[in-house]
Amino acid sequence: MNLKNGEKIVLKQWTKDGWSIKDSTIVLNSTFQFTIAEQSSFALISSEKYESEVFLHGDTIRLSLDSIPTVNGDELVLNYATIYRNLLKKERIKNIVIDRCHDVLDCEDLENQVFWDTQQMICSEIKDEIKNDLGLSLLKRHIEWIEAEDLIAILEHADSTRSSFPPIPLDYDLDFHLSQTVASIRTDSAICNTIRKKIIPYQEFLQFFEQRPWKQLEGAEPVDLQLVDMNGGKLTLLDVLRRSGKSTFLLEFWASWCGPCHLQFDIIEKVRQQHPEIEVIGISLDDYQQVWIDDIKENDLKWSQYRLQNKADVNSSYKVFGIPHIVMIENNTITFSGHGEIHSEILKKK
Repeated sequence: MNLKNGEKIVLKQWTKDGWSIKDSTIVLNSTFQFTIAEQSSFALISSEKYESEVFLHGDTIRLSLDSIPTVNGDELVLNYATIYRNLLKKERIKNIVIDRCHDVLDCEDLENQVFWDTQQMICSEIKDEIKNDLGLSLLKRHIEWIEAEDLIAILEHADSTRSSFPPIPLDYDLDFHLSQTVASIRTDSAICNTIRKKIIPYQEFLQFFEQRPWKQLEGAEPVDLQLVDMNGGKLTLLDVLRRSGKSTFLLEFWASWCGPCHLQFDIIEKVRQQHPEIEVIGISLDDYQQVWIDDIKENDLKWSQYRLQNKADVNSSYKVFGIPHIVMIENNTITFSGHGEIHSEILKKK
């Protein structure tokens, strides 16, 4: 190690409020030592030049505090050492890229990408370790930014026979399992309250989509919408339908910023070519006219295109709560309304 005799070493432990200094010591004969009673927590051990984060678990941990720290301990200590090294590697790569390419790179986009990649990595590690103390400690530490979907997937992997943390499957009584969780992790109920706040809105969201309110439109007459054409002219959807001369229409609700929408363009073009009796009408939720027009040209969209004057109208009229969304109209009657991927639905329908 590159530590000097007399150099100060500081021990910090992770709390719900962040890192808190717990102890300090001095290097003697190139070594240092802490005696720690608290198990299953995270510690940051640092000198003037170096630092390393470790998971406190087992009887003895040996740490080499150097330019490349090494950690030895039980299996959970080693597992977290690997996680921590990967986090450091991501951070170093990001900083190198920003330093060398800052004049040609959007650094904020890179920061965001690294942030989301790190979240996904942590969620994956928590899921893998949720049956032991490392997984529970990671969950408690990162609970605030774990998405509801990821949290549910993590909790469904919990195993109460091997861990003090019971599973919370969606088809079980949530309050019962949360109460079990409170009991299993003693006085720490904050994590359970956070889980409840995250999961209940997600369950309500899923129930809403299972009801599929847009399906209630099938069998009804089309609802009018205020539109803008590519030249900036204002007109209505019913005007467009009347002028068409056809009786069958495929309304495609989309936007230039919607990745899944772009994946459907080739499918829509095939439907349009195979069924010339169908008039395809694109209706965009874009806010900006020129961005919308540029995307139409870039993707060479050959069907009629209009933009909504007011995006809120489409929520109440056609129950479009996500895109891509497809509506079929035949003989002035809505015969199909579908959210998400369309190719199988449309091809089945025709």
